[in-house]
Amino acid sequence: MLSIPEIKEIWESVQQNKEAFRKQIDKWIKDGVAAIRAYADGKNNDFQPKQGNAVAWGIIAEAFKRGLDPADGKQRKMATAYLLERVSWTGISSDFKIDLTASRTRQLSDTMTVSKDLMVNLFLAAGGRGGVSAGGGGVSGELTNWDGTKKRNGWGM
Repeated sequence: MLSIPEIKEIWESVQQNKEAFRKQIDKWIKDGVAAIRAYADGKNNDFQPKQGNAVAWGIIAEAFKRGLDPADGKQRKMATAYLLERVSWTGISSDFKIDLTASRTRQLSDTMTVSKDLMVNLFLAAGGRGGVSAGGGGVSGELTNWDGTKKRNGWGM
């Protein structure tokens, strides 16, 4: 079947989308860990909006990578614990700051709401049926489905 050029082209496109999605998941995790570490190194009492967003996406990505449902509070807490395990605490000035950072991360996780629609979109992207996006789609900023039709709602949390 892969000897038919059109099918081979579609198959290769699906594989490229899957690889791009895996890279995006890893990037969200890396960015979430970096935001947690930046908070631990800083003097703020809470995550700044950009940091909080990176941590939230890191939690979602960690859940997705481990087969957990971030829409479920208990499973989201597990994903948060896994994300915190990735953080290097070397060089942090005090145990208090480490505990505060972990506590703030868990609080952010507790207040998150993750829609089932978001998870459906992530599963479609993971299966190679959707594009990879972190909130915008191309120059027009509109998201599209795998077949090129416009999405009615975005990836918001």
